[in-house]
Amino acid sequence: MHDSYLLLAYGFDGIRILRVNNPASPLLISTLDTEGFSQGIDVQGDLVAVADGASGVRLLQIDDPASPIEVGQYDTKGTAAGVDIEGDHLFVASYPYGVIVLDIADPTEPIYAGIFDTAGTSQTVTVRQDRVYLVDMEDGLWILNHDQVTSVDEPGVLPSPLRLSAFPNPFNPQTRFSFSLPVPGYVELEIYTPAGRRVARPFGDILPAGPHALTWRGVDDNGRPLPSGVYLARLKSGGLTDLSKITLVR
Repeated sequence: MHDSYLLLAYGFDGIRILRVNNPASPLLISTLDTEGFSQGIDVQGDLVAVADGASGVRLLQIDDPASPIEVGQYDTKGTAAGVDIEGDHLFVASYPYGVIVLDIADPTEPIYAGIFDTAGTSQTVTVRQDRVYLVDMEDGLWILNHDQVTSVDEPGVLPSPLRLSAFPNPFNPQTRFSFSLPVPGYVELEIYTPAGRRVARPFGDILPAGPHALTWRGVDDNGRPLPSGVYLARLKSGGLTDLSKITLVR
């Protein structure tokens, strides 16, 4: 909430801002395409932070809620799923890295300030005074001291996660997924609707390290053609995950 406005993270559609001074008749005021898959949002004053999936974090100014403006961006290298602004720090739940902390004293130039690796799939983060509460899909709830994630002497270089790409995209009748594995391991490729319903599992097997390509013909697990529309491809291996938006056109 921001004054009498409600801000929504709206998946592939970015964010939506509604005026709710009359809760019985919410009114859509503005939208902004954040380019990724927005999953989490937080507001402090006129500053908005958006967890935008594989594209990282987006920082917006909403001095005028009818015209939100993007002022900064930070690539978390993973999939940003949740955010919480606490003063001059932004806490980001970004799997597969856990919680990443950014210094946003200057929102136009976010600076890496620390990290705590849960080694799982971190989804949401909430900060209250000197405590950080992090929900992880594999490990459950982590409760951390603030200095456990911000007392880093020198910002480290985050390891490169999976990077899933699809070509052609949009596609008909098939698309080719490309990615590279840093180490050998079990790989799973799944296709979801924007609402989160799994519709296909094109691949699940062990692959060696190195570059790979997988072809999908736009069908479900029974070989039935799926309808035209936007889908989300998710690749998982060894605790790493990446998402890619794909469009099927019949």
